[in-house]
Amino acid sequence: MPTNADQFADMPDAARLALFESVVEAIDQAVVVWSDDNLLIFCNKRFRDMWGYSDEDAAPGVAARDLLRNYLRQNPSAEKYTDAQLENEIELRFAIVTESDEVAKSTQFSHYDGRQLLIRRFEKPGLGRVSTYSDITPLKETENQLVKKTDILRSTLDAMDQGVAIWSDEDDEILELCNNRFLELWGYPEELGKPGTTAMQFLTYDAERGEFGAGDPQKLARKYLDRVRDFFDRETDDLHTTVDGKTLYIRRRVIEGFGSVSTFTDVSNLKKTEDDLRDSQAQLKYQIELLQNREAELEKQRSYLENLTVELDQARNVSVKMNQEKDRLFSILAHDLLGPFNAIIGFSSLLKLRAEHLDPPKIVEAADAINESATGLHQLLANLLEWSRTQMDGVVVDLSQVAVHEIAAEVQELFRASANQKNITIVDDIQTVTATTDSNMIAAVLRNLLSNAVKFTPEGGTIALSAALDGRDFILGVTDTGIGMPPDQLEKLFSLENLNTLNGTLGEIGTGLGLQVCKDFVETLGGTISIDSKPAEGTSFRVVLPVAGPDK
Repeated sequence: MPTNADQFADMPDAARLALFESVVEAIDQAVVVWSDDNLLIFCNKRFRDMWGYSDEDAAPGVAARDLLRNYLRQNPSAEKYTDAQLENEIELRFAIVTESDEVAKSTQFSHYDGRQLLIRRFEKPGLGRVSTYSDITPLKETENQLVKKTDILRSTLDAMDQGVAIWSDEDDEILELCNNRFLELWGYPEELGKPGTTAMQFLTYDAERGEFGAGDPQKLARKYLDRVRDFFDRETDDLHTTVDGKTLYIRRRVIEGFGSVSTFTDVSNLKKTEDDLRDSQAQLKYQIELLQNREAELEKQRSYLENLTVELDQARNVSVKMNQEKDRLFSILAHDLLGPFNAIIGFSSLLKLRAEHLDPPKIVEAADAINESATGLHQLLANLLEWSRTQMDGVVVDLSQVAVHEIAAEVQELFRASANQKNITIVDDIQTVTATTDSNMIAAVLRNLLSNAVKFTPEGGTIALSAALDGRDFILGVTDTGIGMPPDQLEKLFSLENLNTLNGTLGEIGTGLGLQVCKDFVETLGGTISIDSKPAEGTSFRVVLPVAGPDK
């Protein structure tokens, strides 16, 4: 009797194709199949609905670049793109989804409507590639909530007067989380408080400091562990005297399917009072009532901890998101670095091979192109180094008396030639300002803001540069008559999610990290940075910093 596999093999090609299409239409993911030359072979309805394509838009044979162009034109912010900028954006996105590295095979994408999509790509040389798209917006929202709840949990634990330890249910109990009070009460070193430490490791440390008497610490710890192992599986209330004489009230509560939570309360003073007042019934009753009140408080805290503990495993996934952000940053930097390098190599090669045959204007033009690319590359690397310093807790603020107006004037001169090239007028409204601040950070902020203004201001425009005192603050301002930005872009302008760079009005190379560097430096100096922008009208940046320097 023929098997299902035999029946499938004997099916006509048209029938097997129809079966394949039915299966793909039934799954929850958006699916698209591309040929090796990036032409559409097949897509399901979920793919067309996800990207807003009609059946005609996504007909077999349509080029991937045409679909990208269709998508980008649907984006409300696409109005700011020139035709050349639109094509540049198409090529950038096309490279991301077609590269063969591991990052491109599984990446995340932010839809212009706010949805977060997970894109996976599968290739088979000679047959093309299959891409799947999953809407992971709810997952991302859940991850963000877990981060907040985890922070609340850790803050709650560290604020408690009781020691708390959370254990997973293993053959040898493993520490999942504890607060500093737990380590303090037992006299444990900080390294023992790391997640993953076993109960055996804690007991071995106790044995080494003589808590179980004389003998081999490993054997003593194992013997004690074997003796109390049955207590791990049930709820207990106990008093314990530590090696340094403290009396601890210990409560252990089992969390079914996970492990247990133990709380430790230093009741040394209560115990002493109880011993001192043993002969007094009235005072003994007071002590019992006090302990009962403490027990009720601990019960409430235990209940709260039980509700949060079940979410601890999910919080571990937060590291995945961080790695994905890192990969995205490196991908963008790689793209931004290649452009200037290619320009430098191309024009320098032209000069090397054909300089003797070129007219002086052509030589000057090539030299200007090399200089522009090198300058853009230097700016990118400077911003990258400055930003990385802020991310590694290695920023050292070098405070001194700084003539802010002199720095502003020097920065203005750096971009004088670029502005003149585009016939941009720079209006100088720099007043005399002296403040206690970091001169290098101030220069970096002004350099990036003025660089952006020159890039995105068209020929014949105006840039106003200002510096002035305002009470205990000094204010820096950079205002241009450039292309401006819509409100939705302003909301995420200073985040890593907005690192996709745009070229200037004359194709100037962007640096990507400039505004992130500005934000980090301004906040490090105790100030604020704000922006006001309107499309086709211009952009204004306002930096407010304390004259006396950041608060210690």
